[in-house]
Amino acid sequence: MGEAKRRRDAAETAGQIFTAKDGTFLWKDDRHKPSPCPYCGAPLDTATSPEGCSLVPGAWTVCLICTQILKYNNDLTLRAATTTELKQLDDTHPPFANKMRMMQRAAQLVNRRDLPSYG
Repeated sequence: MGEAKRRRDAAETAGQIFTAKDGTFLWKDDRHKPSPCPYCGAPLDTATSPEGCSLVPGAWTVCLICTQILKYNNDLTLRAATTTELKQLDDTHPPFANKMRMMQRAAQLVNRRDLPSYG
């Protein structure tokens, strides 16, 4: 298995680890070069992931400003997730797809009155 495929596979499964068995959240922040959200233009430079998981190309994320589901490119810039990728995620990793949608819905519930406009 090539290194790129191994890293993509790791990114797909990393999101399945959201809490420890005792129910505690084990999260860490990864800083990366600022990358604008492809939807709203918000400058995103931090990814939060489960402890023990590194930010890798192909990882999924949600923009907390516009709540769109995104993916990381090989250079850790952001791009829109394609319809095909979202369908594949639903078909191959339903629990992770559900958690991504839950994160998306949670971000939508945040009061947006005080957020700046980037678009």
